Formats: sequence, structure tokens, C-alpha cells
Amino acid sequence: MVRKDPEDQTSEEIEKQYIAVYELPSMKMCEDADGNRTSIYVDGLEEFRWSPKTNVLIYTHFPQLSDNAFPRVLFQEIPSRRNLHIHTAKDSLEMQLYFHPQGSFLAVVNKIQVKKNFRYTVDIFDISELYKSVPQQQIIIERDVETFHGCVWEPHQSKLAIHTLSKKVLEAGQK
Repeated sequence: MVRKDPEDQTSEEIEKQYIAVYELPSMKMCEDADGNRTSIYVDGLEEFRWSPKTNVLIYTHFPQLSDNAFPRVLFQEIPSRRNLHIHTAKDSLEMQLYFHPQGSFLAVVNKIQVKKNFRYTVDIFDISELYKSVPQQQIIIERDVETFHGCVWEPHQSKLAIHTLSKKVLEAGQK
């Protein structure tokens, strides 16, 4: 998704983005902790996913209305809408979410611009510990990446494969 520069937008052009969560079979909007049936307003929403294992909505957003706000990944419990964890990605230009098939882990791919080059990091969150604290690890991709194709989790284990197109030709076992 291509974002417009917030300075180029007038106050009329900025669109408000919401996530509406409905209950089945009544198709009524879910109640929050206060008993209100409203949508979840997210400034600069990019992508959202349900956690496969728990009642948690995870979304990335790039706030546009505030100058001091950084891009974030937010873990929000549904239906209470309680924020379980907020991860700030200070220099991120783009983020993509990749869930482990069993729902145990989440990989967040960050695209960061350093001078004229783009760098990538992969933040890995342990979703099984979501209600205590969210352990996080980070993989920094050191090489110059031309294209980032994605991440794939091993279905029943805890291994992650990262597919990139590098500018440098590498032999087996080299960095």
C-alpha cells in the first residue's frame, strides 16, 4: 500500500479507518468493555489479522494525524479491546505480518530506508506468551536486498525461512 505524505493532505482528504468486528449469527457489532457497540478507530491502518490461536486482533498502523507518532504493531484483545502489547517500529516504511500456521509465532517484516538503500528486519513475537509478556527476537538482514519476497513458517516446528533477492551473489555458507 502506498501512503501519501501527511503534509500533502488537507484535513478533508485524510480518511478515517475503522475495523468493525461482528458477532455471528446475530451480525451485531461486538461490545467493548464498556458495553458500547462501536468500530475500532485506527489512524493509518495498514494491515490486520486475527491470531489463529487466541481472540486477539493484530494490526499495523502508520499514524498520520500526529507528528510524534511512529509506526506500530498493536496486539488487541477482542471483544474487550484491551491493548495487550504495542511494538513501535521507529523508522519503518512498510510492515507485513506472517503468522505461524499453528498460531504460536508472528513474524513482522520491517522495511527501513538507510541513506539510499532499503534494509529489512524481521521481528518475531511469541504469541503463546501474549497474556504475560510478548517475547520478541529480531533478525537483521545484513545484505543489500533488491526484493523481499516473504517469510514462510515450518508447519509444525519453530523454523522460519526468509526469501529475498540479493544484489550480491552468495556461495553456500557465506553471509
